[in-house]
Amino acid sequence: MAAANADITLRELILATSTEADCRQWLRGRGLLGQHMSCPRCNTPMDERLYMRISDNVIWRCPPKNCRATVSVRSGSFFNMLHLPLTKLTDMLYFWSMKVCNTQVEYHVNHYFAECSCQFPFPVIKL
Repeated sequence: MAAANADITLRELILATSTEADCRQWLRGRGLLGQHMSCPRCNTPMDERLYMRISDNVIWRCPPKNCRATVSVRSGSFFNMLHLPLTKLTDMLYFWSMKVCNTQVEYHVNHYFAECSCQFPFPVIKL
């Protein structure tokens, strides 16, 4: 994302990562999140499964009945120990890569939601 200025605008990023599922796909397409996982116990290729008990709503799960190990979809990535939703972390990475300070982030977020206030009645965000 070093050349984020030329590659994607904030508006494009918001549209491309609007849901957690879209965000996972976007991150995978840029090599920031794993596309495949091998089971740490038996080395079998794992499947991505819905699992609503965690914030990401998906996990890697080992298919053989004698194993059934599970691993976070964030395992082995930069996001592994971070507990915010991937959509928020992606926004933060974008602003960081653009070298935007907190006051500028506050302005951009509030300006974006002010334009959409008829559809998204969110309060003003203070950082």
